[in-house]
Amino acid sequence: MTQPSMLQALGNPIWFDLASSDVDASLRFYSEVLGWEYESIDMGGGNLYHLAVDNDRNIAGLGQRPADVQLGERESNWITHLYTDDARATAAKVVEMGGRVITEPHDIAIPGQLEIVGARCTLANPAGGVFSLWQSGIGQGCDVFGEVGAACWIEYHTPNVDASKQWHSAVFGVEFEPFEVPVGDADGASVTLHMLKCGGEDQSCAFVQMDTGEMLMQVPYWMPYFMVADIEAAAEIARGLGAEIPMDIGSLPFGRYVAMVDPQDAAFSLWQSTDSE
Repeated sequence: MTQPSMLQALGNPIWFDLASSDVDASLRFYSEVLGWEYESIDMGGGNLYHLAVDNDRNIAGLGQRPADVQLGERESNWITHLYTDDARATAAKVVEMGGRVITEPHDIAIPGQLEIVGARCTLANPAGGVFSLWQSGIGQGCDVFGEVGAACWIEYHTPNVDASKQWHSAVFGVEFEPFEVPVGDADGASVTLHMLKCGGEDQSCAFVQMDTGEMLMQVPYWMPYFMVADIEAAAEIARGLGAEIPMDIGSLPFGRYVAMVDPQDAAFSLWQSTDSE
C-alpha cells in the first residue's frame, strides 16, 4: 500500500466514490473518458466495489447506489469523503451541530480479510450538502491525486459560503483563506475561492458561492475535478457517450475546466492544467 497523496487531517477531502444507478455503464464511461482500469472487490453477498487504479495506486471507487439510501436529487452521485480519525465521534459532532446521519458509522471489512479497511458514514450538513467521513484503517484514501486521470481539485458549492465556512470550522476545526481568481476574458471578472486549510496547510479544495444562474443542483454539493491532458477531446468523448455539458469550457490563469453530468446523472468536472497544454 502506497502512502496517500492527500493530507490525513481532520476535515480534508481524502477519497471519492461514485454511487451509481448503473455500475456497468459507469465503469465503461469513466474508462473511456479518463482511461481508468479497475480492480473489483467482493464485499460479500455479490456486492462488488470497483477501484479505479493506476499501477496498483487507488484513484477512486465505484459502486451500486443503495436503493434504500437517499443521497440527494440525482440518480447517481459522486461523494466526497472527509478525513477523520474517529468516524463515530465526528458523526456525533455533525448531528450536534444540526446535521443529519444518512448512513450510520460502520467498519468496512472485506470477507476473508482480517484487517479493517476503515470506517465510514454518510452525512448531510444543515443546508443539505451530502458528504461522507472516512477513518483510515489499511485503506488510507487516494494514492493518486493531481495527475492526469485522477482527481485534482474539489469545490464545495453553497448558496451561503459564510454560513458553510462557519459550520465546517465548528465541526472540523478547519480554517479558510480567500483567494481572488480572474475568470474568462472580461476585464475585472473574478471569483473568490475560499481555500480550505486543514492542519494549517492549504489543500486542493475551496468553498465557492453558488451562481444561482448556473446551478447543477438545487442544494449545496461537493464537486470533484478530474485532470485530463486534452479537455476538448475528453469533453467530446463524454458528450458522445451521453454526458450532458450545460456550460462551455471555462478558463482560469492556470487552466481550463468544464462541468458535466454523466449518463447516469452524476455531476463532476474535468480540468486541464496550463502546464499540460
